[in-house]
Amino acid sequence: MMNFLPYEDLTNHRGKRTQIKDLIGLFHFIFGQYRELEWFEAKMREARVSLIKRKSTLILISLLLGVFSSPDSVLSKTPEGSSVLEKEPLKENLRTKNTKTTFIVIPYQTGWPQQTYGPVKASPTLGDIDGDGDVEIFVGSSDGKVYAWHHEGKTVTGWPKRTGSELFSSPAIVDLEGDGYMEIFTGSSDGKIHAWHYNGTPVVGWPRHANSPIVASITLGDIDGNGDIEIIVASFLGSVYVWHNDGTIGAGWPKQIGSNLLSSPALGDLDRDGKMEIIVISNSNRTQIHVWNYDGTIMSGWPQTFGGSTFSSSAIGDIDSDNDLEIVVGSKDGKVYIWHHSGALAEGWPQKTDDIVSSSPALGDIDGDGLMEVIVGSYDGKVYAWHTNGTLIEGWPQQTGGWVLSSPVLGDINGDHIVETLVGSSDGKVYAWHTNGTLVEGWPQQTGGWVLSSPALGDLDIDGDIEIVVGSHDGRIYVWDCAGPFDMQYILWGMFRGNSVHTGNGADYDGDELATRAELEIFGTNPTVPDSDHDGLRDGSEVFKFFTNPQVPDAGDADTDGDGILNVEEVTKYFTNPLIPDAVIADTDGDGITNVEEVDKFGTSPIFPDSDGDGLKDLNEILFGTNPLEPDTDQDGISDRTELARGTNPLEADNARISLDAQDSWAERMVFFVVSQFILLIVIIAAAFYFRGRRN
Repeated sequence: MMNFLPYEDLTNHRGKRTQIKDLIGLFHFIFGQYRELEWFEAKMREARVSLIKRKSTLILISLLLGVFSSPDSVLSKTPEGSSVLEKEPLKENLRTKNTKTTFIVIPYQTGWPQQTYGPVKASPTLGDIDGDGDVEIFVGSSDGKVYAWHHEGKTVTGWPKRTGSELFSSPAIVDLEGDGYMEIFTGSSDGKIHAWHYNGTPVVGWPRHANSPIVASITLGDIDGNGDIEIIVASFLGSVYVWHNDGTIGAGWPKQIGSNLLSSPALGDLDRDGKMEIIVISNSNRTQIHVWNYDGTIMSGWPQTFGGSTFSSSAIGDIDSDNDLEIVVGSKDGKVYIWHHSGALAEGWPQKTDDIVSSSPALGDIDGDGLMEVIVGSYDGKVYAWHTNGTLIEGWPQQTGGWVLSSPVLGDINGDHIVETLVGSSDGKVYAWHTNGTLVEGWPQQTGGWVLSSPALGDLDIDGDIEIVVGSHDGRIYVWDCAGPFDMQYILWGMFRGNSVHTGNGADYDGDELATRAELEIFGTNPTVPDSDHDGLRDGSEVFKFFTNPQVPDAGDADTDGDGILNVEEVTKYFTNPLIPDAVIADTDGDGITNVEEVDKFGTSPIFPDSDGDGLKDLNEILFGTNPLEPDTDQDGISDRTELARGTNPLEADNARISLDAQDSWAERMVFFVVSQFILLIVIIAAAFYFRGRRN
């Protein structure tokens, strides 16, 4: 069991790096792993003066535990209607002393900021949940509620929703049911996974329960390629779950991998087999990155051991343009690692920062050289940007005024067709830099508390320009209305984990499994809406799985191969190829019955040759007259296969036993015959001796 250091040790002159090593112990403390709360608070009261003098360490403690409130601020309106933030001077800022009162005019979006009733540590998620074309904002707060607002700051009907426990997890948004309306998932520190419809009503089958608090954000994706969404969750005490959308647990799950799962899962087709792999980082005795196939089997080359415990969640992307995905993650040892899908470290990596990396990396081509760059924040207060080969981009790293736990986002916010980097800092500011490391004009912008939350980029009101959304430890959600146009071509990593389903792949802004660039340049679909034609199928599924047109709502009538069966039915119901007119002859499982006959006539599985698992192929059972969906057709306690092997009738219950039981096999009959003959012989011999004795 890990213990955090006594108060006196936390306030001495050891240096920040050693102090921050207690982070994991502090997180244990958050979730009730220790019972020293009264002692800890007493020590803080006794050392109030030292508390002020050593504010760096204590701000970190406050940040995680919520012991102290954020710096107070007063929001007012100018005569012109723009918002003004009046900040009270801090006794000592994290990096700057003698801070003076400042008045900063901020171009807020109309109706913002909005207030929650607890510090906001989670990141906002953006999505059009009700299909009206406008984008809604979702975020969890430490008050245990999930909030939802329209673009003008009006609360969405049916929200907020109470979870009953503090929220660190960022909401994930997806159209679970294919009806054009989004569902919202989040995990809470009481171990529950909640799911609501867009109007706030609960989804049937939810909430579900994990074995411990949920700190990491939930990840959503179709991992098995069947067109339905799965829900992937990492719990604090080391379990990784996969649930189907109806709340049933996936076959082969959960997995137990130690403890301290603080990082969110990532999803990606690493081996290009059409199925998603699941990537999770564990932080127990040694830090490992695990990769599983969709069915829970371990992917070859994994797990890999590295650096040290981490809050950083992995990002995935084709870093070296070899058409394979790489995995990128930060670590407690201050390094950023990159692995190929095979588990081998990428050349030139890891690269080192000057302190712990808890920020999650963002990936994108910010300098226009055709290759992805890696951008991440560190506890040293800097933001780093590397080329693919591990060399720093000229002008980086850049310094903030506090620690950087916030994860960067990448997008053009000023209309110059060059991607900027945005990130929050514990000094309460949101920073924005050009590619060369110079600050964007008008930035940083100030909030009233530490910014742990990652910004999110989007055109909320569909007016053509870009808005920037972020949560703050002061309990507010801020939205700035920038003059730059919202151009998806230059939004490379638009929100926490890259998209609204948290896969860790920023190349797909709307999480529809179709890359943003492909949507813009090839398919003409909407890269901000996962189902562009609102026919109930995500764009990526239409292109790669159902072979339907993602721009036309044709899911209900598309029959590409003209075999009389709709594409959607071929893929999800009959498991046939919608591009080849093979429906009448296809026999995927090789059991001698066509897929269509199995589904429509017999009700058997077209992909498993023995639907009931009794050892008899479906065709054989049909020929024998037994039920291919019932392993014991006559319900006499003896399986069909055993009865056929014994020569008894599997269609009639064999309950009456006679001297020669019909249930016995030929071998058993022979044993019975031999034993009976032996007994008869003994009886005859005994009788012979008996009668001989009587004669004598």
